[in-house]
Amino acid sequence: MRYSRKEDISKKREKQMEEISVIDVCERIIDLEKQNRDERSKPGLYVRESMSLLADCRDYCVFRVFDALRMSAEEIEVLVGDLIECRNMCSEWEHDIYGGFFFALAKLLSLEHKDKVQDFSSTDRKAFEERWAKARSELGL
Repeated sequence: MRYSRKEDISKKREKQMEEISVIDVCERIIDLEKQNRDERSKPGLYVRESMSLLADCRDYCVFRVFDALRMSAEEIEVLVGDLIECRNMCSEWEHDIYGGFFFALAKLLSLEHKDKVQDFSSTDRKAFEERWAKARSELGL
């Protein structure tokens, strides 16, 4: 069976990216964000390098979740647990944006995986659509 060019590129990409603990990456995100806060407080200082590293860390986490769609339920359960731990770590350091980022990744992965590895029962599609119709009406959307 011949693979398409797109599949060949995808397989090469998978081999190039070494798997690193999402928790380790989260720790770097927290460190970089602290560094950026300190540097931004200095007048005229541009933090392009650390912001670029921060974006790369964030993108790595997104690609890990994307790659996880092909993992076993056990592997997904571990990754979801790690993402929730990252959310908690960010919340401890008052990095709410990144806490929300990690929570959203965990929720997306859990919802996509039919085994519901993390209990997000409040996000049953049908129940959500009913709640959303009421919320839309209240919000005037």
